[in-house]
Amino acid sequence: MKNIHILVVALLTLFTSCDKYLELKPKDTLVVNGMPEVKLMMSSYLSSMIVKESFQVSYNGRKIAWPYNRDLMAGFLFYSDDADMMTVLSNSYSKKYEPEYFENKDWKGFSTANRAWYQLYLHIGYLTSVITEAERFKDEAEYAMVIGEALVLRAYFSFKLQQYFAPLDQENLGIPLNLDLNEFRDIPRRTQKEVYQIIIKDLHKALTLAGYKSNWNVFHNPNIIHHILAQVHMYKSATVAKEDLDWQEVEKYSNEITSKYPLETSATEISASLKPANVGYFKENPFNFLTIGWSITPRSNTSSLWGVGSTRMMPSPELLSLYTPSDIRKEAFFDVKNNFNKYEFKIFSVEDYQVLFRVADVHLMHIEAEWMNGKKAEAKQRLVAFIKNRSAVDVAINDQDFLDILRKERRKELVAEMDMRWIDMKRNRMQVQRDAAGDRGIGRETYMLDANDYRYTMPIPEASELNYNNIEQNPGW
Repeated sequence: MKNIHILVVALLTLFTSCDKYLELKPKDTLVVNGMPEVKLMMSSYLSSMIVKESFQVSYNGRKIAWPYNRDLMAGFLFYSDDADMMTVLSNSYSKKYEPEYFENKDWKGFSTANRAWYQLYLHIGYLTSVITEAERFKDEAEYAMVIGEALVLRAYFSFKLQQYFAPLDQENLGIPLNLDLNEFRDIPRRTQKEVYQIIIKDLHKALTLAGYKSNWNVFHNPNIIHHILAQVHMYKSATVAKEDLDWQEVEKYSNEITSKYPLETSATEISASLKPANVGYFKENPFNFLTIGWSITPRSNTSSLWGVGSTRMMPSPELLSLYTPSDIRKEAFFDVKNNFNKYEFKIFSVEDYQVLFRVADVHLMHIEAEWMNGKKAEAKQRLVAFIKNRSAVDVAINDQDFLDILRKERRKELVAEMDMRWIDMKRNRMQVQRDAAGDRGIGRETYMLDANDYRYTMPIPEASELNYNNIEQNPGW
């Protein structure tokens, strides 16, 4: 992390929802002499994630943008079992992601792992520089508002890297995580417990900081922090770093949200919460705490990954069979031909967007936490209510089938959302079998992912990281 250069370029006036978000004058290199400059670093970063290249912030020679663009989303879609892998390339739009398809059809690809590694560490490096500078001015006004934003984002991206690159059962193979700007080489892998301690500490600090301003902050939001903490403890409970109180923490943080925010009651409400009107950060939707819409296209590609009109991508037949005819999610997530319709492509207004921190996810986490904490009657009651809300069907659930039914509800609800299905597959140690094209696209082959398969942990980029930082590759790669 030596030789850090932060370039703040001219930014146009940008609107998020109805708020004037940022207006900057041109600068060459930002000199930090006080909290106003640190705030400028953070606000420039937030704007850089959603506006076109000519207005982006550069960090160590790379321009910053929201990391989960269609390039990365295609990789996680093909890792999951959400899409029909035998028809996906018949869509002329998703065919543009043919390289990811052939790399990931047997879960042996490197490009998705490389993209996630480089993008997320780029953000962590920039955010660490913001945090380091902010700590010099902790007695100044707006310290809490600015550093809180950076802490939540750094914790979130660190958590994503830990999910992707740390095996579930090997304590010494946490991710390398450097929080010292004066160190830049031979950064070792931390233990898994150390990584989670850092993530949770950052989130707790952000949660206790005063200064949250809804018209400026994006991620520094109590609802989002509670949501991430619930996700962290739920996932950690499946790893070697698990602690006895993890599921109690999931229940505590999810209850902070479910007690205040109910589920949608119609397909119209679900659809409305998933589709932004234009570029920006859309916050405090009662069903979804953050949607990010941006105008930056990957590969200069202005086509939708999911397709448009009659050329939309198809879900896997197994997934589609899980929805009952009365399930409101069928109308919200699929078109009349049962093709994906969860995301709407809006050329010239929103090149792409990401839906984050949906309330439905928290309700499902709360149900699982109550079950894991021995509150089986309460968990059953919540799950029955969730299913009735979505499909108007009364169900009887016994103990033996509870977790299987709950996991199917998570799959139906969170289909094609970022990395959610892939992470659930890993966390629950699922055995997955699917058909996809054979070598060079010829014929049909059956591919198997075992419950504790090494491919559930992504390979660390070899050339630059293993050699430069002298760290251990993940087992099996």
